[in-house]
Amino acid sequence: MRENVWTKISAIAGVVAVIFAVCFFWQGRIDQSKKLESNPLTPPNFTPDHSPMLAVAAIHATLLAIFLGVLSTYGFYRRTVSDQLETKLYQEAKEINTIPFARLYEYIPEPALAEAKQLIKSTSLIQRVERLQDIIRQGETIAQNLPTLVGREAFHLILALVLHSPFPEALESRRDPTPVPFPDIATTRFWVAKMGQVTIPLIRAHESTRNGLQKVLDTYSIQEGMHQYSFSSLPFFKNLDAAHEIRHRVNERLQEIDRHQKSAIGKGWLIVGFLGASVTFVIGVLMPVHNLPISRNLIQGRVHLWEPTAFYILALASIAYLIFIA
Repeated sequence: MRENVWTKISAIAGVVAVIFAVCFFWQGRIDQSKKLESNPLTPPNFTPDHSPMLAVAAIHATLLAIFLGVLSTYGFYRRTVSDQLETKLYQEAKEINTIPFARLYEYIPEPALAEAKQLIKSTSLIQRVERLQDIIRQGETIAQNLPTLVGREAFHLILALVLHSPFPEALESRRDPTPVPFPDIATTRFWVAKMGQVTIPLIRAHESTRNGLQKVLDTYSIQEGMHQYSFSSLPFFKNLDAAHEIRHRVNERLQEIDRHQKSAIGKGWLIVGFLGASVTFVIGVLMPVHNLPISRNLIQGRVHLWEPTAFYILALASIAYLIFIA
């Protein structure tokens, strides 16, 4: 109710403000007309040297308009390309949320999940990856000596890795995992580094010993009588390969964004360009048009020619650098 009242008050205030603005504008026009009637405008006292200067001022105005148009178009183009690259980056990064690790381990018993949570609290990501990597590489030897203990540890390590960051958080709910957020480029870059700490070592270990992890898990599931649960290493490594491929594509997008940013004009050069255009506009256009007293000194010192010329040369050199080199 209060919002409706305030909305009506704001609308009334806006209408009143518009009415007052129109009244003041109209009164100002009337006052200005009276002043012109009493004191008519007289043309400025142009000198003979001023006529060429006016012609040059028209040229300066045209060149500055072209320069500012090119600069604005360049800025719009850079912003558009950056937006497109960032959109593709986030789209590809969010594909990690479609990998079905949570569904693969949906019916895992609570004691196993509790062990995985304890591993997350007591160890770092790198420590968990290194331990699972050792088990994969030494799987056949370990399976003959301590199969139950090592198999149990390997299974809990897998849960602690794929149901927790950098994968979607699914320890609390496998049916409704929490997606990995990608709010900005810095977060995405951190995620790429973190995912690389998981996928690269484990995939390399699997390539060196294809059946190491499977033998450990098979022995553990048989001795523990847990055949109803998913102990196959094939889906695990298949999803791990998919996650690694997503990470690789996202990393390429980040590199593309970095190259795009490095090829851009720095803010310092943009500020110098706008300042140069402003000074050139004042010296080459405003002063000659308004016939200020200082204009005579500019004519004598040829400042109205040398300053714009130097600015145009630098501007053309910068544009050539952007087109052919950057």
